[in-house]
Amino acid sequence: MRGMSQLQLAEKAEITPAALSLLINGKRDIKISTLIKIANALDVPFDFLLSDNVTVPEHEARAIANAYKGAVDDDKTAIKAILHKYDKTLKV
Repeated sequence: MRGMSQLQLAEKAEITPAALSLLINGKRDIKISTLIKIANALDVPFDFLLSDNVTVPEHEARAIANAYKGAVDDDKTAIKAILHKYDKTLKV
């Protein structure tokens, strides 16, 4: 969530922390108006939250690859986990 806690995101999106938790855990359907608030709070396009696959711009992909090459094993594991969340077919 771009370096913010769930509480911070809820406050910025003007929804309750409990409602955000239910949405994140898939226990409540989301209204379009709430989705827009969350997208605005995260400073991402509305459709970004709807997509299953995130396209990483080439310059960012190169930066990630370079960071990965120079990372220690624990950081490589973390990088893999983050990337796998966005693309389950990714082989790093």
